[in-house]
Amino acid sequence: MDALSNRLAAFLRLMRSSALLITDGDRANMDVLLTMLGALDKDIVESYFGLRNQAPQSVEQLAAKHHISVEQMQHIIDTDLRRIAISPEWQMMWRKLPELVKKRAEAMHL
Repeated sequence: MDALSNRLAAFLRLMRSSALLITDGDRANMDVLLTMLGALDKDIVESYFGLRNQAPQSVEQLAAKHHISVEQMQHIIDTDLRRIAISPEWQMMWRKLPELVKKRAEAMHL
């Protein structure tokens, strides 16, 4: 993954792990961004990061669930993250996040 995708992935991990840092508005905005992927891809990303009050699923679990190879599933996840990460909507959302949230998110992918 590139730096932009890594930043988004780190934020999604933070969304799952820290309910206090992420506002309901930020959660709603992320839901809208993920909706841009389409229903199936949104479900994959939410399942991978555990965003619906569920445990995150591994690439292997998701690949088995969707009857595709692990490599194909990893490609889908990477492509979906990249599509959101380069969107102007995500870039604007990231810029408006408090510095504490940005620092915590960046620490999630180190």
